[in-house]
Amino acid sequence: MELPLISTRNLVKTYELDELKLPVLKGVNLEVKEGEMVSIMGPSGCGKSTLMHLLGLLDTPTSGQILFEGQDVSRYSEAARADFRGDKVGFVFQSFNLLKKFSALENVVLPLIYSHRGKGSEKRAKELLKQVGLKERINHLTSKLSGGEQQRVAIARSLINDPPLILADEPTGNLDSLAGAEIMNLLKDLNRGGKTLVIVTHDFNIAQNCERIVKMKDGQIVD
Repeated sequence: MELPLISTRNLVKTYELDELKLPVLKGVNLEVKEGEMVSIMGPSGCGKSTLMHLLGLLDTPTSGQILFEGQDVSRYSEAARADFRGDKVGFVFQSFNLLKKFSALENVVLPLIYSHRGKGSEKRAKELLKQVGLKERINHLTSKLSGGEQQRVAIARSLINDPPLILADEPTGNLDSLAGAEIMNLLKDLNRGGKTLVIVTHDFNIAQNCERIVKMKDGQIVD
């Protein structure tokens, strides 16, 4: 039996504010197979972004497990979590999270520098920027790029370490409909090329681009 690429078992996340406990995830069980393109859809506050942060080891669960290729990664040390994020996961965020005073090329290269794998990084970064349609924008400051172009830089950056899993949180949320459609086409191309994608969205038009839609409500998967 083939193991899912990433899965959760009874995942719970509760935030504590002083003496107040705020349950955000209430026992989430999810499986994503290698090569799938899955959307996690639901209203604001349903826990979908929290789930994505847990899948990418940006946060730790209160209880439950996160399995990657069958291995429990949810209790990794901080150093091991950083290695996991560098090797296994590419992140794409609604707000792009780019360094505005750096060029597109410099933004894409950064993850390799942080992981001490800088050798050959500039060549690979240029290839990725060409792949996402930014051949003529490689040396432009990201502050001078349009929203759609900035998101393309962010996608190129997410691919620099060649991770098997891409996690995208509202990747078209700050874009107009045309730029959003172009980004979704780019993400679908990545999926066709073998990448596994999990896309968090509240927009059904975005979700229906995926082969499977997981619906969340009040911290639980409902469909």
